[in-house]
Amino acid sequence: YRGRVVFGEFVAEGNSSFDLVSLPQLERPFKDYPRVPDRRHCGNERLYYCRFYSKVDCEGPSHCLDCRKDEWLSWYHRLRDADLPKPLFRGRKFYLKGHLVKGERPFEVATPGSVFSGEVTFFNLDRSELALLCFALGLDGEVRLSLGYGKPAYLGSVTTTLCNLTGYDRPWLSPPDDEIDPVTLAREYGKDDVEVLKNVTLLREILSGQRQGPNWQGKGY
Repeated sequence: YRGRVVFGEFVAEGNSSFDLVSLPQLERPFKDYPRVPDRRHCGNERLYYCRFYSKVDCEGPSHCLDCRKDEWLSWYHRLRDADLPKPLFRGRKFYLKGHLVKGERPFEVATPGSVFSGEVTFFNLDRSELALLCFALGLDGEVRLSLGYGKPAYLGSVTTTLCNLTGYDRPWLSPPDDEIDPVTLAREYGKDDVEVLKNVTLLREILSGQRQGPNWQGKGY
């Protein structure tokens, strides 16, 4: 009952269609990574737990987004006999965009151009909270959300379009001071806070596809 945002069902409409595509075998998140005793199994959570940069010259946290499996393992083996830095939660995972390489396992997917429509209902949000919601939904036109099982295979990228905004009449509530423009709120989110803006800028780079993921089965994938 504490939730103030409700996501309804989004259903296919119009000329939406579905097809079978063959994907490579998706791996378990920790496959091929060492499980470090008593260190929260940081493994490939290197982006959000690893602090090797405090012990080795790996260009620091700014390099984490480009750090690959083979590189991470090389640093780990170099440090395993030394005092490994204690893992520390630093962030969360977002999927890069890239080009699909077909494999042997068939999956049903929505074809490009398919449209799904639904409703998001919110209430009692202040302006900053509403701006965050609009940005997270990708209403600024730059952020493309990633949905579904095939995200590691670069499937599931969707763009979000606002069809309409409907206010529910409640006579005991005072009207808003100004007109709400969700697209503008999404585009301007974070501009008033330097730290937030740094993360917003990085998220736009990742989720817009400016930063491409490595080729499947390529070195360091």
